[in-house]
Amino acid sequence: MKLYSEYLKIRIYFDRDQKAEDLFFYLERYLDMATVQMQRMLDDEREMKIACETTAIESLERWISFSKHFCDIHFFILCVDKVFKLAKELAQYLNNYELGGVITKYESLAVFKKMRNIFEHMDEKIMKTDWFRNNLSTMINHTLTANGTSVFLGTDALEPLYSFYEEYLIVLNRILEPNKEQRDELWRIVAEQNK
Repeated sequence: MKLYSEYLKIRIYFDRDQKAEDLFFYLERYLDMATVQMQRMLDDEREMKIACETTAIESLERWISFSKHFCDIHFFILCVDKVFKLAKELAQYLNNYELGGVITKYESLAVFKKMRNIFEHMDEKIMKTDWFRNNLSTMINHTLTANGTSVFLGTDALEPLYSFYEEYLIVLNRILEPNKEQRDELWRIVAEQNK
């Protein structure tokens, strides 16, 4: 699993464009939160296994371990969706077709938006319909299925997200390249003056 700090390396090259800088900052933070959530989900699975082996079916420990896992899955899905959404927003803001091409290449990640919407509006469906009894989600071999939509949530689920981000970052660095020489020279001058 990976955590990124590219924002710290390239933020000065956004040429004081606060909106672009903020979009990139939050994009990377949500990516890192997805990684943290994946680790939490793995920890939750271990806790669920222990709870299933050592407690009664109706025990509070078992209920808590399953509830934690469900909440962590929900936030993981939200994080992945947010990464993709912010990447699209930054590409549109910068009006860059190359960034748009990377987004198109990884359009399969958009399934997380669909799954997020299913879970975000679950309470409305439960209150108004028989939805919960008829469309209860299932998790089999790390694949979550709800309302006819499936997402893989095993540790390999992060790989397409990492690949997307790394390709997106290559293009973003190319876009920022014209600002780098000038900014680096300014920082070099400031560093020399502060010696």
